[in-house]
Parts: sequence; structure tokens; C-alpha cells
Amino acid sequence: MIPVSLEDVDENHLQQLVDDAVLEAKTIEYKEEWNPNSDAHKGKFLAEITSFANARGGDLILGIGENDNGEPDAVTGMEIPNVDKAIDQWGNIARRNVNPRLPSMEIKPITVNNERTVLVIRTRQSWRSPHRVRSNDKFYGRSSNGRYPLDIHEIRDEILLSETNAEEIREFRADRIAKIRADNTPVPLRECAKLVLHLIPINTFTLDNPIDITTLSSSDAPGTFRRQPLTLNVRYNIDGIVRYWNPNDEERTYGYTQTFRSGCIEAVDTMLLREKDRENVDDGRYIPSTALREYFEHSLDQYLTFLQSEEISPPIFVFVSILDAKGYYMWNNQRSYQNRIDRDVVLVPEQSIERYSQSLDDCIDNCINAIWNAAGYPKEQSGQW
Repeated sequence: MIPVSLEDVDENHLQQLVDDAVLEAKTIEYKEEWNPNSDAHKGKFLAEITSFANARGGDLILGIGENDNGEPDAVTGMEIPNVDKAIDQWGNIARRNVNPRLPSMEIKPITVNNERTVLVIRTRQSWRSPHRVRSNDKFYGRSSNGRYPLDIHEIRDEILLSETNAEEIREFRADRIAKIRADNTPVPLRECAKLVLHLIPINTFTLDNPIDITTLSSSDAPGTFRRQPLTLNVRYNIDGIVRYWNPNDEERTYGYTQTFRSGCIEAVDTMLLREKDRENVDDGRYIPSTALREYFEHSLDQYLTFLQSEEISPPIFVFVSILDAKGYYMWNNQRSYQNRIDRDVVLVPEQSIERYSQSLDDCIDNCINAIWNAAGYPKEQSGQW
């Protein structure tokens, strides 16, 4: 795989592959000329992209030829009359002929100096693997020699690995929630309701410490939920590094963000869920919906930017939880909604960020709506009378 984000790949990166004689291997494949209208090319395309998804991900590059040794020999490009149409065709082929559907496949066209086009098709490692090609009912994997059909034992192992990864991710969240509720946290927290955000990369349990804490400065580590500029304390610990907000040097802090060596991020806030009276607010405990959305917009953008800078590969799973939530109601645009949350712990269903360029709107909307569901409403209410 070309070692930069897909949006940054340009003709110079392609030429560098040729100059450095970068061999076809587990994460890269070259094809000089493929046509989405060719049945033969469609079949090979599906085999390549599913093999990447079922392994570590990779780049299929159309418009670079290769010699018998698997070395790229020239950036030739392809003559494509309608590039947008061709990209749509390849995308539709993938959507209609792969089961389950690939969570992440992106195509970038690059115009080369002879005014022809190279297509870089990037497929990320999938958390839904193994993926099957419908047309021939085959599963493919990859080795250093390229793609190959998986045998029945490898298919079984892929299914077990996918299930194990999903279970380990959910168990990590459950374990961390239990520790927070038991006051077993990196720094002591105020004794009140808490908003918790977990970001867990798919490779958390398959890679050894992808974040090098020894080279990570305290100012580079992610900050807290709070969108306002804050002076944060920092300390290193056995799990990684934690930044926390304790403006008055009290015994218990207002919130923290723990960055784990594994690439996971845990952010906990004790300020957003209000417990005191306020003008125009009914007595009791409430969750301000507009501020909640602002928290998510600020924190998710900050944390994903950090993970991308550390070259942590997506997908990234997002988990939102509210602890000691029972009795809280929602508040939006100067209006309170009197239905109250009926349980102590609200576990919002997980969301997934398949690529860093993905809009966060759906993820945030889904989290907000789920919290309104917990309070007895079908979705976020506008607050208008």
C-alpha cells in the first residue's frame, strides 16, 4: 500500500513505485489496462479487492504495468473517455458482487503526464471478513505472492478471527465501563454522572503497541471532551498517556482522556450532564442536546486526526456511554422534555468510521438519536414549541 493517505497520492508517488522497483506483494497489485465492461477483468477485480479486504488491506493500481518479476515497469495510465463513469462502474461491480458488502473501498483517479489516467483503488482491511465473490462463490486471501483462493480451513479461521475481533472490542469497552463505575480510573473523577467516549481501532488486538509513547509529547496527545481551550494536566502511565482537567487542583478531576499504547482512546467528562438548577430549567438532572452535539463534533474530529497522524488504520469503532444516567431528561433550545432515562447505564450501539475522509454527521446523529431514544423519544427533538 502506498504509505500516504489516498487523497494525497499523486503522480510522483506512482513514479516512485517504478523508480524503487516496489514489487507486487501482500498490499499492492499492478495492472496495466483493465476495463469494467470486460467480464474477465470484473472477475479479477473482485478477486483482488476481496483478497485485500480479507487480509491487511492494499492498493490495486490500474494503469501501471508489471514485468514477469512483479516489478512495475512504467506509469502508462489508461485511456478512459469518462473517468467518473468508470469509477462508478467499478464501485457498482464491488457493491453488487461481494458478500458481505465491503465496508471500505475508495478510488482515486490520477492524471499522468501523457494525459492518461491511473486509478488507485484502496481497500482497507475489513472487520466483516471473510468476503465472498458472488460470481464464483470463492473467498480470496493474500500472501507475499499475491492473491490466492482460501481453502475451507482458512475460511473457517477467518470467520473465527472476525468474530473474535468483534468480541474483544466489545469486551474492552465493557471492561473499561466497569472500571470507571468502580472508580478505577487513571485519575480520580468527581462522583456524579459521566459521559464516556471510546474509540477502538480494528487492529487494537492484533498489533503490538502501534503508538510509541516514548516519542509522543504531552502536547500532542489528545485533549479532553471540552471544546473550550483548557490548561490540562498530563501524566504518563502503564497504559499510555492521560490528559485531564483539574483547574482548582482538587482531589477529584472534571474529566480526562486516556490514550492507550494500543491506539484506543477513552474520554470521560463529568461536566456536561447537569445536576443543578438553572434559569429556565426545571428542577432535576438534564442533558443539553446542543452542547452534547458540540462535544461530539469537537472530540471526534480531534481524536480521529490524532489516530490518522499515528498511522492507525481504520475502521475505528466509536462507543458512547452514559453512566449513572437514570432520572436524567433531555434539554434542547430552551425547552425541557420530561420523559426520563430509565436505567443507570446507557450503552449507545457502536458506530464505525470506515475511512478518515468520511463525514462524521451520520455517526454523531446516530449517537444523539440513541440517547434521545433512551430518554423516551424516537429521535432528537428540535426544541421548538
